[in-house]
Formats: sequence, C-alpha cells, structure tokens
Amino acid sequence: MAEKATFRVYGENGATFLVFQALADCPDAVQDVLIARLKQFGTRGKWDGPRLRDVEVWLFPNFGKASGFGEPDVVIVAQDENGDDYAIWIEVETTINSQRALPSLRRSLVQLWRFRFFQHALIRRSKREAGALRINGVTLSDEREVRGASLLRRDHGVLQVIGSRLQRAGEQEHDHYVLFTIDRPHGEGKKRSKHPYWKVLERETDLMSSAYPAKLPRLPLDRCWYAYWYKDIRQPYRGLCGQELDLVHQYVRIKRK
Repeated sequence: MAEKATFRVYGENGATFLVFQALADCPDAVQDVLIARLKQFGTRGKWDGPRLRDVEVWLFPNFGKASGFGEPDVVIVAQDENGDDYAIWIEVETTINSQRALPSLRRSLVQLWRFRFFQHALIRRSKREAGALRINGVTLSDEREVRGASLLRRDHGVLQVIGSRLQRAGEQEHDHYVLFTIDRPHGEGKKRSKHPYWKVLERETDLMSSAYPAKLPRLPLDRCWYAYWYKDIRQPYRGLCGQELDLVHQYVRIKRK
C-alpha cells in the first residue's frame, strides 16, 4: 500500500519555510493573518497601512555575507490599490527573551538595521565599476562596526526580479521591518511590567541608533513591527485557511547549550 513519507525540518530556517509557505499558499493569509496582526515597536499599535495585494514572498534572498548587505530570512513585496510598491523585511527567531537575553535581541535588531542599510543603498544610483553596475553602501559587521558594502547587481537573481520594486518602495518610504518569532516573546502582553516587550524593542532600537553617526540611515520606528506564531497568528491562520500547521511534529528545534 502506498505510504506518505514523514517530512520534518530542523532549526529556524526550517520553521521559516513551513510558516511562510503556509501563509503564501492560503489566499489572503499574508495580508489578513500576518500583516493585519503586526504590532509596532514602542506602541504595540496595529498595522494602519493600506490593504496589500499582488504579494510575493521570498525566502532567504542572500545579498552578500562577507562584503555585502546581509541575508534576510524573508522579504515580502506587494502593492496597494494605487499600484505603489511595499517591501517588508523580516528577521525570524525561534524565541526572544527581552529581559534575560538582551544580546540575542540586539543581534536580531542589527540584522534588521542591515536590511535598512541595503534598502537605503538601493535607492541610490548604482555605480559602474570595471564595466559592471554595483550597489554600494554601508552595513554593520558582526562586531557592530560600520563597514563598506557592495553587491554586483547584474547577476543577482532576486534583484533581477524585484530590484526595481524594492527601490520604488524605499523611495516612497514604504519599506517596513519585522522581527518575527515562533514562540511568544517573553514580556509580551504584560502591560504592567516595567519592561514590556514592545517598549524594550523601542528602547534598544533607539540606543543602537544613538551609538552611531547621525548620517547613517536609521531604523524608522514607525515602520518597525513584531509578530509571533504561537498564541497570535496560529489561530487566525487556522480560522481563515481551515487547516492546522503542525509545527510541533514537523519542526525540530536546535537545542542551545
């Protein structure tokens, strides 16, 4: 008798694949399940932008690690009803403890800032070097030092498809940045806490920005968001799509020592 194989994934990239494939495969789920439930850094306010359509979800587009601009987990490009482009850059983590693991949170915010640097570089005119167009700008090293970054535009498969859309989104300040976790972040929902999660995100983003020269592009707090799968997006997904995404049995976590 024919038998289906068991399909399982390991680590954060695996969880990212399962969650965002499920959202992309269900009609309107990216808009009505994910975007509609984004919460703003500092205020916890919901998405107040337009309804988006013509959505494309890109996983793991690599814009250069050594001398480039970083490796987003997810980039979503979409348009509003007027045809204006939007870009949503997403960093995915399994879990975040904003009270006991601030270094980990800060690394995630550095990743978002790298995407902001790249978005800023895209709206500048590419320069021709040795006969090839290059996107030049700055980024942060793993040691959080400002360094130059450069990416050859011609042969980059992702930019060939959505590069102009990303550029237009940046020019219109329609670039947004999301810290997405699988688990509910520690401190989320505790309104009486001295350090609620959304306030820690705002504080750490401000502290990070203030440590660098003012000429560097900043993460725009009014376009910085967070979201999480369990106890927030999972149930609306089930309600809209009529099915359950069984992460418990498909996703194997990396155990941190």
